[in-house]
Formats: sequence, structure tokens, C-alpha cells
Amino acid sequence: TLQMTSQTMLLVTGRVDAVPVWEQHLDVWLPDALKALRFPEPTPLPFERGPWSGTSRNRRLTVLNRLMEGQHPLLPGQSSKLLVLTSARALLQKTLPRRRFVSATRIVRTGQLLDLGKVVDGWQRVGYERVSTVETEGSFSIRGGILDIFPVGASIPARIELFGDEVETLRAFDPATQRSDDLVDVGLSHILIPPARELLPGD
Repeated sequence: TLQMTSQTMLLVTGRVDAVPVWEQHLDVWLPDALKALRFPEPTPLPFERGPWSGTSRNRRLTVLNRLMEGQHPLLPGQSSKLLVLTSARALLQKTLPRRRFVSATRIVRTGQLLDLGKVVDGWQRVGYERVSTVETEGSFSIRGGILDIFPVGASIPARIELFGDEVETLRAFDPATQRSDDLVDVGLSHILIPPARELLPGD
């Protein structure tokens, strides 16, 4: 059945501690074409007020980003079948409406004209933090005509090099060395920048 379906599937457990058990079993039995992702619970319990862990927040946003594939006019459809593993507690936490998530997603392409002030303001409004050196998801930095950003859900950060207001090159780079020389696939055709938080200003 898993091999036959082309739809995204959602597996919900009643208990949080049952999710990793399912993860372990499905890792053995799932076909290669089907990707399993976990949609985690918020770090605080429902009756607690406290900060979320960065890992939990980013993993939730990564899943939401994958579910949005094919729903943005500039985004292709899903590259692989998707199975989302989660718990009832994870689903009880409200998140961004689909339209809000899609409208807050940005795409940067080579040759595009950027207003640097608007770009920075826009990234900060959807949850990205300005730092001196980009090392973790959800952060960005600016050095002259070079913008580094680590989009939520991306495996490595990207470097945007401007010529005036125009995007001249897009390159992936290693956050440990801050260089792209050692990477096999360096050049990028576009960068997808989804929201870095589940609650945006005005919501």
C-alpha cells in the first residue's frame, strides 16, 4: 500500500513516546521512494509557558515546508512521497495557516533585483535572526554586497552575492569553514526561504 500511493500520509500516535518506536520500525520497512519525517511536539507541555527548543521548532517548520511544495506558484511539486509521523499532542499546537505560510515564503533567484532594506526587514519579520556569522538554521548576515542565510529546512546555508542591486551568484557554503570550495554542488539556481517561526507579526 505504501508503494502504491502517491499521496502524502500522516501517521498519528496517541502517545508521544510511541513516535520514535514507529520511526525505528518504519526505517527498516519503508521503500526508498517514501521519505518519513517527524512532526515533533512543542518543548513545553500544553499547560506550561516556556521557550521552545530550536531543534523542535526547526523540525516542525521543515515538515510544513515540505507539505507546501507545489502550492507556491514558483515551487515545483513534491520530489518524493512523504510520510509524516507525529503525535496527537504535536497536532494540538496551532500553527500558521497554509495561505500565510505560502505568502511568507520567499524565493531568491540569480538576476533578481533586491532592495536590501526590504529584504532584511522581510527576513526578520518571518523570524530570521541577524548574526555576525551564519552557522545555524534561521539566521542571516550581511557583509557589504554579500548576504548569507541559512533557511529553515535546508541542509547547508547559502551565499547571495550582489552586483549593485542585482543577484549575481547564489552559492552553497559550509557553515564550519564559511567556504564553498570543498562542496561538490556549489552553484544554486534559487534559494527557498520559508518562515522561521510558526507565529508571525499580525497573526
